[in-house]
Amino acid sequence: MSYAALRTEVSGDSADPAADPKAGALLRDRLMDRCEARLTTVVDGTHHLARSRAALLAIAADAGLPAVAAVLSTPLEVCLARQQDRPPPEQGKQHGLRIPEPQVRDLNQDIQDARPGLAREGFIVHVLAPDATAPTS
Repeated sequence: MSYAALRTEVSGDSADPAADPKAGALLRDRLMDRCEARLTTVVDGTHHLARSRAALLAIAADAGLPAVAAVLSTPLEVCLARQQDRPPPEQGKQHGLRIPEPQVRDLNQDIQDARPGLAREGFIVHVLAPDATAPTS
């Protein structure tokens, strides 16, 4: 499940941050259903905020399932470079898939700050180091 896909489902725009509350509620509802059915589920998102991670942990715990955090350890420079390949906002839209550099830097810092405490929060942690030279599409 990805937030982008759910934003598209609820608003028609995968990059619309105004759709986040509805998309998040839908994601949590679907995750609860899948956990109750004991189905392995991957939730695709940055989850840089502790409160969003706590909600996912609670859903897994209520179902008696482990929560695994797969942390992509992509260097900041690679993240910034990859943004240049992403499309800017479409005509008439305020947001696009290209994230402004200050926001990428802030997200990266939030993730780096959170990473050491993920196991204490209750996650089984796997740090993945993607090949920085691999194509992004």
